Amino acid sequence: MNSFVRLFARVYVHAWYRISVFGEPFPVHGPLLVCSNHTNGLMDVGLLFDRAPRPLRFLAKYSIFSMPVVGSLARAAHAIPVYRKKDGVPMERNAAAFEAVFDALRSGEALCVFPEGESRTSYRLRPPLKTGIARMGLGALEGRPDLEVRVLPVGVHTEDRDRFRSRLELHVGAPLSIAHRAEAFAADPRAAVPALMEELETALRAVAPDLREDADLPVLRLARRVWRSEDGAHVPRLAALTARLAEVRAQDPAGADVRASAAAALLQRLGREPGSRLGLLAGPLVLAAALVWGLPTLAGRAIARRAAPADKFVTVTALLVPLLGTLAVASIAGALALEGKLLPAMLILPGAWLLLAVGVRALDAWWGALASRPGGAASEARDVLAPLEDCPIH
Repeated sequence: MNSFVRLFARVYVHAWYRISVFGEPFPVHGPLLVCSNHTNGLMDVGLLFDRAPRPLRFLAKYSIFSMPVVGSLARAAHAIPVYRKKDGVPMERNAAAFEAVFDALRSGEALCVFPEGESRTSYRLRPPLKTGIARMGLGALEGRPDLEVRVLPVGVHTEDRDRFRSRLELHVGAPLSIAHRAEAFAADPRAAVPALMEELETALRAVAPDLREDADLPVLRLARRVWRSEDGAHVPRLAALTARLAEVRAQDPAGADVRASAAAALLQRLGREPGSRLGLLAGPLVLAAALVWGLPTLAGRAIARRAAPADKFVTVTALLVPLLGTLAVASIAGALALEGKLLPAMLILPGAWLLLAVGVRALDAWWGALASRPGGAASEARDVLAPLEDCPIH
């Protein structure tokens, strides 16, 4: 069943984003607590579940387990329910959650925690982080001096979170051992937990997006577009840029606003990333997919815009579109079956799904072929970014 959940997660996240992973290797053995920023609802869960090279168990708010489909997936993935004071649930029930975490870590499993506590639209880390992750890791060490629990900080970066087929990057930090805090925790838990949380926050801030002002987001997006490299060389440059942007805005807010406006205008001119001219051949496939899936897509996006919080837009849209499209195609298949056309009725649904999979890939090539060449806009973009960094622009 876990394999099915992993397959579902892979389809779910790869259908919406183009994903890259940079940074340190993901530990494949030993007890591990993965901690990540959280701005994209269940999409963050699906992303980490898919990209981790080993099974991950998630800590999820208890209400998830009562949701249709999602609750079944959570149970199949052996997620651990947690109870929050804000939900009006007796906090005593978390004792079982902590025991489940301790048992999992002592068995060498990997668990994932979002220490910000909940998903919210933000391009920066939201302190104070919840102390549960420190109490879980240190609690597992009690009576087990041989246990080597590590915390893995992971940053999720989206180029344009709500845009279909935009880029998403996973920045994996270096694993952090917490064994050196075990004695301090045994002597004084109240002092040891905050000390470890400070250490964890520093590690997570080094890999997670930490843009202090949302107004500077166009500059960060422009930098990602211009500096991006397949080997991840742009990652430290972007981290330095976020810190630099905070300094510059504090010194000259008006100038920072002018720079952000210029960056937004340049992003419009740059459009999508150019691709091969052969991408024009993908046009017919894109058109065919649009004819079948266009209406469900528009309906799903409209419902998500109205009914879902901003940070859940992608999560809800990516669930609704396949569901609405499948229902529409299934109704056509039923009508064909009633008319005695059994072969078309049997083939139409898998054909529609195949068309969706191929159409999504074709869309990347087609958009790339239609994108205007950067030309002077790219040069202007480098001029906008050059004063913000010490590294030379290539």
